[in-house]
Amino acid sequence: LEKKLAEGVDVRVVTNSFRSTDGVFPQAAYLKYRGGLVRRGMEMREYKGPDVLHAKSIVVDDRYALIGSYNIDPRSQYLNTEIMCIADDEAVARALRASIDAHVANAWTIRRSARGPHVSRAMTLRLWAARLLLPLVEPQL
Repeated sequence: LEKKLAEGVDVRVVTNSFRSTDGVFPQAAYLKYRGGLVRRGMEMREYKGPDVLHAKSIVVDDRYALIGSYNIDPRSQYLNTEIMCIADDEAVARALRASIDAHVANAWTIRRSARGPHVSRAMTLRLWAARLLLPLVEPQL
């Protein structure tokens, strides 16, 4: 994604926020990198919920639609049984883009200077504990 940004490609990422996540460790790992992604020029959006986003949905050049469970990480590549369906179909890509845009409409935009939405003390405590343990578990995320 960083390579594509350097080439002038617009990149938008929509992911779970504190309020919609079902996993504290993945959220803590994401927060470790969020600021750098925004500084590099990625448009970062965090879904407000109430549901959890889980499927990985990607539209490339308004032509290719990718949907699946595959995380772009070594665990998905070498350990888990993850898949990604790819369609070279502009109509399917448009429909997927409309679905993604509906989630974008219910998401916060993360800015360089913003800290993100307010979260409860309990979630803050869980996240703090997860960040302490993150060096031990991050290779497994």
